Amino acid sequence: MNTNTKQLVAFISLIICAFSPRLEAQFSMSTTYTTGDIPTSFSSYDPGCNGAATPLDVILPVGVTINVVSMDVSYTMTASNPAWMSDQRSRLVCSTTSNAEVAVSAGVGNSAGTYSYSRTGLDIANGTYAGEAALSFHLQAWRTFATAASGCNTTANKVDDDSWTVTIHYDIDFDGDGFFAGIDDCDDFDAAVYPGSTEICDGIDNDCDGDIDEGLSSTTLTWSGAIDNNWDNIGNWTPNAVPDYCTDVIITDGSDVQIIFPAYARTIILEENTTLTNLESLEVGNDPSINYAIDNFGLLDNSDGMITIGNVGQGLLNRFDGSVQLGSMSFIGNNNRSIINEGVITANGTSYLEINGSTGISNNGNMTIDNLIIDNDPSIQVVVNDAVLTFADCGISEINGTVANNGTLTNNGFLTWNANIGSSNTLNFVNNGFLKNDDGTILSLLTAHDGWGLEEVNALTCYSDPVGPVFSGTGTGLFIVSDQIYLNDYSTVAGTYDHTTNEITFNSDAIGNANFIIEIENTIDFCSEYFELNLSNPILAQSTYYRDADGDGYGNAMNSVNTCSVPNGYVLDNSDCDDTDSTIYPGANELCDGLDNNCDGQIDESAALETNVFSETINNLWEEPGNWSQGILPTSCHDVIISATATCSNNSFIEVASITNHGSLSLQGGGLFIFNSGNAITNTGMLNIIDGWYTFASIPGRVLQNQGNAFIGGPVTMDAANGFDMSDYMLYCSGSSSMTNDGMWLFPAAGGGNNGYGIFIEQLSSFTNSPTGRMYLDANTIIPEGLLTNQGCICTGDCMTACP
Repeated sequence: MNTNTKQLVAFISLIICAFSPRLEAQFSMSTTYTTGDIPTSFSSYDPGCNGAATPLDVILPVGVTINVVSMDVSYTMTASNPAWMSDQRSRLVCSTTSNAEVAVSAGVGNSAGTYSYSRTGLDIANGTYAGEAALSFHLQAWRTFATAASGCNTTANKVDDDSWTVTIHYDIDFDGDGFFAGIDDCDDFDAAVYPGSTEICDGIDNDCDGDIDEGLSSTTLTWSGAIDNNWDNIGNWTPNAVPDYCTDVIITDGSDVQIIFPAYARTIILEENTTLTNLESLEVGNDPSINYAIDNFGLLDNSDGMITIGNVGQGLLNRFDGSVQLGSMSFIGNNNRSIINEGVITANGTSYLEINGSTGISNNGNMTIDNLIIDNDPSIQVVVNDAVLTFADCGISEINGTVANNGTLTNNGFLTWNANIGSSNTLNFVNNGFLKNDDGTILSLLTAHDGWGLEEVNALTCYSDPVGPVFSGTGTGLFIVSDQIYLNDYSTVAGTYDHTTNEITFNSDAIGNANFIIEIENTIDFCSEYFELNLSNPILAQSTYYRDADGDGYGNAMNSVNTCSVPNGYVLDNSDCDDTDSTIYPGANELCDGLDNNCDGQIDESAALETNVFSETINNLWEEPGNWSQGILPTSCHDVIISATATCSNNSFIEVASITNHGSLSLQGGGLFIFNSGNAITNTGMLNIIDGWYTFASIPGRVLQNQGNAFIGGPVTMDAANGFDMSDYMLYCSGSSSMTNDGMWLFPAAGGGNNGYGIFIEQLSSFTNSPTGRMYLDANTIIPEGLLTNQGCICTGDCMTACP
């Protein structure tokens, strides 16, 4: 179905749905008895045997008022030899209403067997009920044949299990106004519409009497255009009011009016030299006493709008000097004439004209129609043409009724004529398109639209993947015009069509779209039709997705796939610097854990540090938690202050942010890692580094600021890989401090490399490298302004084996 056809069908369906009468008894529900075989009693009904003892309940729907209008019942009964089916007796009772069937049903057949019962249209449960009410029924069953097994039993005759079904037919009061759909409520979805309601001026049959806005007085509004050209502006009307369903409108000479919001009127007169442009929707009429709903002496431009005219005497009268651009128009009701044309009416592009229940068109001017539907009795004269009436190129029209042609009638489109044209019509009838007569005869070489069509594609599609085949047309002389498809603007090429395989390959312009256009042409008159290709999902672009193994929303740049949809466990981002730890990703909070949590290349740079003071509460051991003010051993989140005597003698690894020593600190037998952005150790007391290993890494500051006495007796590795300016030193002796090295120091990248300094000894300070001291330093790493005493070995440059 092409674009024009789809829009026309949708338009017609909307009108039909809006004005169709409600159907009666639209709802049904059934319940079946499944508790087991129901026994029968002998001679007469016994309530202790069945009936009330074996009830069946039907639970009505929840939340609405229910009107039960009838019910059906069905079941089977089985007679066992020597009992007969003709012995069976039964009737249905509604316990809720205390009503029962008057007639008793009996089986047929002087033999054993199973007999089926079915009765419809019963009224024993009729009435109005609240939602979720239970209607209770019981089946009274007995037998007239006495057997050895007398009394209540299933041996002779029984109602068979899973066969007794009760079906309820009912209406619902959807809007709760006390009236039911299909019975007396003409609109059961509007609580203000019901029989006896007050009629108001709203274009609706409020009181359900079949008339709209009847008995209401009309007012007249005259256009002044005092402010602008907006119909909806109250200041443009005299007196001040916006027109409604009960308003007669006069648009005065020379006026220019635009409708940009839904508009309403009882009648409209357009005087000479006026222009009414409808860009939205306009409803006119709904009063059979009206002479003309729209009386046009000017220009009625409905190219981009929708006009609905209700049940009036005459619909649209276009005067000799008048001009109408159709757009979409719908005529509802038994109008004497929907359109009377004395001037010029043009389709002006794609227009849709739907005439339902009225007597159609009288044309005394020049009228061009694009798409037309006239649905009426075929015996009624629905079109009278006394001038020039043309069905436009490629338009789709259907006329159900008789046409009287006394002028020139030309068909250039696709016309279905559901009444014989007759000799008077054929004399002045020119058929350049496709014409189908009421008997199915095709008066052209091609059956219009038989076999035309594009299949709907339901697959999720990448733009680079071919889709198809999409063209299922089999009509004679049909072909797809070009090897391209388009977006809905009819100009942007969205892909290519393969005439051999009927497949389409989309390009990047198709991405994000699901509706496309293909042009199909016939070889008879080369009339082109634009068909829609509708995908169930928009075309997708291929993207690169990255593995997010730790689920933090950031992916691994080294692990990626290219696809049209997001695979499970992948994301578009590729900036995760550690895809094994969900606490590490760009923008994460920096934790004091020795890791680069936020992926900025720095470690613990913004982590919140706390101070942990050694108090020697219990003893002088570093590894005793009770000696610390925090109650825990120092971590990388702690700046440590030593004011007492502390000895670190464990063999575990210790990590701190910094150490400030005002007392006596001995480090021995363990490992110490200091990571900070300032001085690693500031010493104003006694610092003894006796044995073990000590690493000071990536510290943009001094490793050791010694203002007291320091003795170095263990191996120390100092790494300042980040680089420093000329004011930075790995080890700084100031004031009158003294420091002694009795062990081995390793400076693999002291200071700032070739531009920095490793050890700075101020004039009043002293540094002694004892006979057992071994110091390996880079070039330019010692500035001895104070006293430097070397009794051991100090090696600069590449000399890792030079000291004995």
